[in-house]
Amino acid sequence: MAEPIDQNIVDALKQGIWTEEEQEQALTMMLAQVEEKPAEQHPEGEVE
Repeated sequence: MAEPIDQNIVDALKQGIWTEEEQEQALTMMLAQVEEKPAEQHPEGEVE
């Protein structure tokens, strides 16, 4: 199970207190974190 998205980022997006550029940077960071997780969770022996 992927870790929950940073609640501070979610709150800021909901409140609309960030500029479009800041939102884009935050989303990019979140995506990068999500993409890194699966690789860390699967040891080499587990991959078929």
